[in-house]
Formats: sequence, C-alpha cells, structure tokens
Amino acid sequence: MSNIQGVNIVADVPFNWLDSGMAGVNLPEADVAAVAGALLSPSIGLEYSYQGLGYEPNDRGGQTAMYRLSIWGEEALSTVFLSRLARILKAAGPLAKLHVAEARDIENNGDWELLVKPGELNKPRSAS
Repeated sequence: MSNIQGVNIVADVPFNWLDSGMAGVNLPEADVAAVAGALLSPSIGLEYSYQGLGYEPNDRGGQTAMYRLSIWGEEALSTVFLSRLARILKAAGPLAKLHVAEARDIENNGDWELLVKPGELNKPRSAS
C-alpha cells in the first residue's frame, strides 16, 4: 500500500500517442494499459486535461498535431508507478516532451520530489 501522493505531471504528446502501431509511436500495449488504468479508472483520484499546442513538423515531411497533457490529483500510487507513467509520456513518439514530473507524500507532509532525473525533463514551449 502506498501513501497518498500529490501528483503533477505535464507533457507534450502527439495526437495519436495512444494509437497502437502508428508511425513514430512505439508504446507497448502494456504501457498504454498502464496509462488507461491511471487515468480512466472511475475511482482514481487523478484528473487530466489536454490543451492544443498547434503543429510541429514531423520526420515524414508532414505536420503533427501536438497537445499539452496535464495530470494532477491525489491518489495512493507508488512513486515507481508514477515514474513509469512519466517516462511513458516522454516515450510517446519522437516529438513527445516531458516538462514536469513530481509527486509528494501528502500523508507525511512531504516536499515535491522529481519522479525522473532532472536531465529527463524538457523546457516547455508556450501553449498557443
């Protein structure tokens, strides 16, 4: 059992980041299932929202619609799982970026701590 964690994760993901077999998106089905379990369970204390960022040139000569995904809330999830969730977002295609990945132990009045190493974070571009 995990203590209740405050969660704050922000990443930029392509429009098709959860589509299995899409060009440039290589998330294993187990990772897609982990994301679904964290965000879609009716009793989980995490919320999420998307904000459109516009388009970025892709390696196929086209444009990819990008979205800022924010995940926040309070839930008894292990930091190991939350770290995995953050890394899944970063691996969601060649244009994906991870900006914020932090949690804090609410039950023990803990400080916000990074879920990944600082070098794994990207600077956010401003939302359009």
